[in-house]
Amino acid sequence: MKVYNFEVEDWHTYYVSGSEVLVHNQCGDSARVDDEIRKSSELPVIKRGTKEWDDAVEIIRNSRRSNFRVETASDANALLKEARGNMNHYKQYSYEKIKYKKGYETHNIKNARELTVGNDLQHIKWREGKSRGHIFYDKPN
Repeated sequence: MKVYNFEVEDWHTYYVSGSEVLVHNQCGDSARVDDEIRKSSELPVIKRGTKEWDDAVEIIRNSRRSNFRVETASDANALLKEARGNMNHYKQYSYEKIKYKKGYETHNIKNARELTVGNDLQHIKWREGKSRGHIFYDKPN
């Protein structure tokens, strides 16, 4: 069987072939470093008031994809708001049905599809137009 490695833009899961094989896009590049996929828990933690935080704000504001890790859910919300302004909060995995233009979802680690792609921390998954990313956090608050 021939296997191809590609991502379908704007679709997290989709069916392929007459056999209806369900394919799961990687949930972002959870912790892609030097083309190596690692667990999100291996990302460095950035803290408010640091140069790393300021750099993260600029990267989230200006890039198409980004992934960061902070200490708490409040920090994740603050980082996203500082970088992208106010966004609507949607139920997890609702983008697959609604296709909103700007917003975020909170994903948990109790879902096997998150764990299989290295997302081993709770996180905000945000999107605005073609830009998107994850902000992982260690503590709910």
